[in-house]
Amino acid sequence: SLYENYIESLKTVKTAKDAKVLEEKLVKAVGELDDKYGDYDKAFNAAKTEVSLEITRLNDRNKTKKDYYLPGYGVIAYDDAKSGTVALGAKTFVKDWLFDNDYRATKAEITSGTKALVSALVIMTETYTDGIDKEKGAIVDEIYKYVDRSADMRYGLPASDAEGVDALVKKTKAFNEKYYGLTHTDGTPEIGDNGLIAAVNGTEKALAANYFDQYYNEVSVVPEVKKLTDADKATVIALYKKVNALLDTYEDTWDFVGIDAITKDYAYGYDKLEAAYEHFINADVKAFNDLEKFTEMKKVGTAPNQKAYFDASEKNVNALKAQRAAYDALVKDYGYADLNGTNSVLTYTAAANAEALILAAEHNMGADADYDVKDVTKLQNYLNNATLKVTTTALGNTKIRVQARFDAETYKDIVAECGNDYTVSYKFYHKTAAAKTYKASKEKDRNYITYTKLSLKKGVKYKFQCGVVIKDAQGNVVAEKSYKASTTGSRVCR
Repeated sequence: SLYENYIESLKTVKTAKDAKVLEEKLVKAVGELDDKYGDYDKAFNAAKTEVSLEITRLNDRNKTKKDYYLPGYGVIAYDDAKSGTVALGAKTFVKDWLFDNDYRATKAEITSGTKALVSALVIMTETYTDGIDKEKGAIVDEIYKYVDRSADMRYGLPASDAEGVDALVKKTKAFNEKYYGLTHTDGTPEIGDNGLIAAVNGTEKALAANYFDQYYNEVSVVPEVKKLTDADKATVIALYKKVNALLDTYEDTWDFVGIDAITKDYAYGYDKLEAAYEHFINADVKAFNDLEKFTEMKKVGTAPNQKAYFDASEKNVNALKAQRAAYDALVKDYGYADLNGTNSVLTYTAAANAEALILAAEHNMGADADYDVKDVTKLQNYLNNATLKVTTTALGNTKIRVQARFDAETYKDIVAECGNDYTVSYKFYHKTAAAKTYKASKEKDRNYITYTKLSLKKGVKYKFQCGVVIKDAQGNVVAEKSYKASTTGSRVCR
């Protein structure tokens, strides 16, 4: 059931905030939950009737009777702790802290976790709070410096300020995470934007407008659609990619102010560039769809004696080669996400079907040319000498499409050598940009995977790699390429 799937997913989440995302998703589907933490909730409820936070030793050191702060979570008032114990269920953030620090499976684990939690508590002495106020004041002063600078300048913050603002946004975010729950219990950040959002995210007299408009001289001379010629195509595609690549810089800043796409409001004349780009997409997709069709396989006879072969006539081979060249050009020039755009006529499904037919025909052509004799050494050499390129595409709604591709020639060689008896599978790995180790997915017989909000967190930058395994009909590995040898794709989840 949906609820059981939620519980299984909940067992793998890392933080209470991740659990909250899962809960909200399920609530939308089936209504309010009675048991939002699943098995952890049961273990916690069993523990809280017998286990308390033992604060006596802290109280002995707390001569000035100051409150206690659990960094990143919340405050326990001294008056609530002066008896020496605090009920396990008295503060919601106590439950969250235990969950986030992996004290969640059993009552015994939770009991052990309470000792670690008490050790993490900080007595809020004047020295401690003064230090925080000083750190906060320095950041706020820096924010006001940019806010005042924006107000004083005729066109707002210049593009050259983007790097400094991004560093400030990172610093503010880190401070708010570090001191979450210090003075607010409703999730309000310790440091607000203090006018910085307005200084950045404005269509006029703001950093975003100045930054995204830095290619104005090139954008302004793009012809209107009715005046475009084939000679404009390469320039339009390159310029469109160059302008949109600006979103991949200073991603923390754009996320902070809520910018996830460039529009004409930020880049003057961008609507004309976008229209020109879509014109060439649609024209190239139409040309691809209008190409002469090839036959990937012909059958003769009837079952059980039916046989199949590849039509190696010049006409069929040339049609196959033309579609391969056109398809590779489409993907190279526009990428899957743009090809799948609302104004395009080549959806993901259509693109996948087209590539599948091309690959099948290429395989069949190779098999009919006696390339189906398996050479394991040759297969391993193909893998060793080829680069597996990992690319990412933002699909929106907290989804990222990750694809791994060899160059067309290498992939054709591998498929031809494998024949019908060997299988090629892909194993994708992902991690946050800050993490040291990767997490692996299950092996897949396709060269792409779509990560969703179950494994990704919005606003976080992820890195992706991919390994390849070739197996014989009995499932034995005959050749493989480690994910560490692939290129790394990266993308911020939006």
